[in-house]
Amino acid sequence: SITAEDIVFTFNALTKDGHPRYRINFRDVDRAEATSPSRVKFTFKPGTHRDLPTRLASLPVLSKTYYDKVDFKKTTFDAPLASGPYRIGKFEPGRSITYSRVENYWAKDLPVIRGRYNFNEITVDYYRDREVMFQAFSHSNTISAKTSHRANGRPNTINRRSMTDWSSAKSCPTKRRRVYRHLS
Repeated sequence: SITAEDIVFTFNALTKDGHPRYRINFRDVDRAEATSPSRVKFTFKPGTHRDLPTRLASLPVLSKTYYDKVDFKKTTFDAPLASGPYRIGKFEPGRSITYSRVENYWAKDLPVIRGRYNFNEITVDYYRDREVMFQAFSHSNTISAKTSHRANGRPNTINRRSMTDWSSAKSCPTKRRRVYRHLS
């Protein structure tokens, strides 16, 4: 289960050794402390932004127990312990990663989660060449696509849902979702 110590550890690890966006987003937080096994107190610096509590609420939670054994700064291919709706299934470094849905996800019955995380499997394929990415996308059984564009107008990500995915999207969880992503 998630503890207050996990949240304090996560905050400290991400703001100290994580991606710079965490240092920037949480620069107005003075400190985080566990006041009980299930409560965390964040102390803000004076004059902070009103949306800071919301940004803190979206912070991922990492297991302190797991990272007591594994160095947070070290790159590894071992999947970390997580509390989200998906876990890392199979992956090929530099090519693809597949996330598998956690059947006993702790929040699956919360009203705010209803209708979300419906895919049993999400595969993200990475491509170094946009043309190869587009060919892989166009040779699949696709009836609809969602594309995000970079500033230059060229596709950066293409999401594909197959015919079988669309036929069952509203009535039951779909089997797969495949995302095509350009490395740049």
